[in-house]
Amino acid sequence: MIRISRQREDIWTRHEKRVLEIFKLALKMLREESSLPDKEDEINRKLYFLVRRANGDLQTQNQGIEWPITYESNNQPDADDVTRSPRESKRPDFQWGVCDTNELDPNRRDKFYIIESKRLGSPSSTTWILNKNYVVNGMKRFVDPEWSYGKSSHSGAMIGYIQDMELQTILEEVNTNAASELLPNITISSDGEQPDITKLDQKLEREHIQPTPFDLRHLWVDLKHHYKDKDKTNQQTEEEVSKPKQTNKKSITTKKKSSMHLSKCSPGEYQPGQPFGKTGNTGASTGPHLHWESRPDGTKSSAQPPELWSLHQTLTGKLPPRPSSSLSTGFTAAYDWTLGKEGGCSDHPADRGGRTYKGIIRSVAQRHGYDDPCSMPESKIQEIYLKE
Repeated sequence: MIRISRQREDIWTRHEKRVLEIFKLALKMLREESSLPDKEDEINRKLYFLVRRANGDLQTQNQGIEWPITYESNNQPDADDVTRSPRESKRPDFQWGVCDTNELDPNRRDKFYIIESKRLGSPSSTTWILNKNYVVNGMKRFVDPEWSYGKSSHSGAMIGYIQDMELQTILEEVNTNAASELLPNITISSDGEQPDITKLDQKLEREHIQPTPFDLRHLWVDLKHHYKDKDKTNQQTEEEVSKPKQTNKKSITTKKKSSMHLSKCSPGEYQPGQPFGKTGNTGASTGPHLHWESRPDGTKSSAQPPELWSLHQTLTGKLPPRPSSSLSTGFTAAYDWTLGKEGGCSDHPADRGGRTYKGIIRSVAQRHGYDDPCSMPESKIQEIYLKE
């Protein structure tokens, strides 16, 4: 049995306390920025420099950390790994080391506080669910042996960038996804609810990673004021949407002020050639476009089949031409284009997705029954792209 001295415990406890205080100060600075990028990696990079500034401010009060923080660097080798392990190819968003001078074994003196950051809020697309991603590609990395975040450390942290939705709703969705992954709930700390930044706690049991249990801290920062008037991923375009002049005399009626992912939509009845809105990127959309479908009673289950609601038929009075295969021509073109850009089998140590084949990373392949993505047949690759 390993006996940890009280003095040694204090070194890690003090280190964690200072790391979290520095990050809380940096997150306050992040909120005060005049603008923030949309992409998660770019937010992390901005936060990295703010953490350095916050650490400098706290060092003047003897509350900073002398050791430098590292950004997107690989997990460091662990004394318990005799040979290079897969975890050494994984890159946490941040890690902050400390030298435990009370540790007798010099190979175990350096310990690393791991911080992973994710966005929180409404889905950014139909396949990228932020609150699920926080669990599957965040929390799970602290219990999955392949990632082994926080190995040989007693605690770590996650940062949540809240872009929309209320905190309680996000917490419920995150905990629902955590339960589906057999992970315990996150709870708000006794001193957690503070203006703009909320601290939460979670205790993880780690079957294949030591030490266990593991304390995972969560810091969620409210950034809604930065994103409430911005598109989720792309800037809106201001092209007018109108029906072609050369059509039959059918008209359309729009009932909602915000629909079809448009940036502007005016309710009313329109004749061919009249503009009824402007293209945009509102809702769970990944790019400016017009989404066209018919839901007679307003529910998703009432959506009519394509031959009844196609924009082609509405404008021309004729059924659209049938595609030559079961896949839509739009998907086929996009699929062929994507496969033309993606390479073959890859397992580069700098790739955070790990082993990859034609753009499909291992974790996605595993969801579809293949441990090695490079062993998947072409039919399965096409099926995954179509589904996800």
